[in-house]
Amino acid sequence: MKFTAATRATQGTSASRRLRREAKVPAILYGLNQPAAMIAIDHNEMFYALQKEKFHSSILTMELDGTEQLVVLRAFQMHPYKNQVLHMDFQRIDPNANVTMRVPLHFFGSISHSHPYSGIFQHRNVISSIPESHRLFAGNSEISQYFFHSDTLVSPNRHDIGKQRIPAGSLTFR
Repeated sequence: MKFTAATRATQGTSASRRLRREAKVPAILYGLNQPAAMIAIDHNEMFYALQKEKFHSSILTMELDGTEQLVVLRAFQMHPYKNQVLHMDFQRIDPNANVTMRVPLHFFGSISHSHPYSGIFQHRNVISSIPESHRLFAGNSEISQYFFHSDTLVSPNRHDIGKQRIPAGSLTFR
């Protein structure tokens, strides 16, 4: 996913309020041993992007003042009762380094038909091999059980999943 941002010169509470009145979201961009940059992003574009699961678990392309950078959404803050994004944090990503991402888990099988369970799995891998989400067969799972990478259905370009039984995490059904 790609979006556009602009550098902002002012900081502080009053500057952030002015940005929000102009339908912009104050944000920060950090990482890769570069100084943190204060940026402003279009509110409506970010509000609707945040409603997509893919936006939270993908490597994003940010066009900042004409240059493209790979970034990851690390945090965002919403207004308690308005449909308003208050602040966002992005981290620059090196395309050749390992990155830690949170990837959604989608369950299927007999449990998922009776209960809509979902979860998050933390991934640490090279950018090109991190999937958007995992589908996990929850079949006849017990109340508290470990799930393994081999239980997930993922893209074939994954190099760390084979016949190994690598724990993907534990999940407690409630």
